[in-house]
Amino acid sequence: MLIYPEQGFMISQPVPEDVRQAFERLCREGFTSRLLSTTGKASA
Repeated sequence: MLIYPEQGFMISQPVPEDVRQAFERLCREGFTSRLLSTTGKASA
């Protein structure tokens, strides 16, 4: 929901602050293996 609108695949939608914070916490704790990089390739 954060990258796809920039790539033209969907419309931009608001992301609630608590959801964004939860996402950032999961990233900090290493849950990133299924995320897209900014180039559109899966992260390692």
